[in-house]
Order: sequence, then C-alpha cells, then structure tokens
Amino acid sequence: MIQIIWGILNISVFLFFVAYCITLGKSIREKQGFVAALFFVFGLLVLLSFVSKSGAENSKTKIFDFHEAHLEKDKFNGHAYTANLTLEKDLASTISLHIKYGKRELLKKPISAYTVRTGFVSGTNWKIQTIHFDQSSFEDTCTYTVSGILEWQILGITIYSELKDFTGRADFKD
Repeated sequence: MIQIIWGILNISVFLFFVAYCITLGKSIREKQGFVAALFFVFGLLVLLSFVSKSGAENSKTKIFDFHEAHLEKDKFNGHAYTANLTLEKDLASTISLHIKYGKRELLKKPISAYTVRTGFVSGTNWKIQTIHFDQSSFEDTCTYTVSGILEWQILGITIYSELKDFTGRADFKD
C-alpha cells in the first residue's frame, strides 16, 4: 500500500513541477522575451534528459552466470530448464527470481539467474546485488539467497534505500 501512495505522490510532484514550469515559462516570455523563454525550455529539457538517462541505465537486467564452461568439471551437456520463484508479492508489485538450470552428472545445478520487479513501480527502483546458491544433499533442490536494494525516489532522486534479503529453497524439476 505504501508503494501505491509513494507512486501517486511521485506522479503528483511531477505534474506540479510541469504546471509550475509552464507558468514560469509564460512569465519569462512576458517579462524577458521569447529568446529567454526558449533558453528556459531548452535548460529544462537538458535537465529531464539527465534524469531519464540514469533511470534507463538502472532498468537493465543484471544476469548472474554460474556456468563456467571452460572448467572440465563444469561441462554442461543436455537440456536446460527454468524455475520461476516469487520472492515478494504485495498489492503494488512482485519481485521474481528466474533460474536457468541444467543437469551435470547426477545433480541439477544453476546455470544463470536474474530477478525482475513487475507491477506498479513508479517512484521505486529495484537493484539486485547478489544471488547465491547452495547445493543441498538432495539432487533436485538447492537453497538460494538473494540480496538487493529497493530505492525510493522522487523525480529520479533517491530519498531512501531499503536493503532486502530473500532466502528460500528452489526445487529443480524436469
């Protein structure tokens, strides 16, 4: 619920900022002239491009690769499977862990993994830090630990960073 309120607050601040800039632009045009208003608009566009560029870099998916094909003991032959696990689900969004795994000798081991945050994510940004797997004594199960940071932002500026850790068990099935 807090994420929905935060998103609405973020959208409201943005709309207020746009309305204020339009009013200020009209005032500058009336008092300083068209050229000054044009420079003002150009400056705002440059500022907004910096804010949007940092968000685009953060939206890239970070994939953790556990498969080391150059090692003889880590050779992978056969089919690859996927497991999708929900780490956190609330009213606004879901954080999911996607694991690609394969069979090496008798054990099923992770090849790669990544996390995705979906839903209403306005004003927040999920940054994955680490994904770690521990193979259990059972051949089709391993435990995972996922750590990341949920950033709470207003107009692209981080206000608060929340550390989130998830642990659980992944069952690997054919």
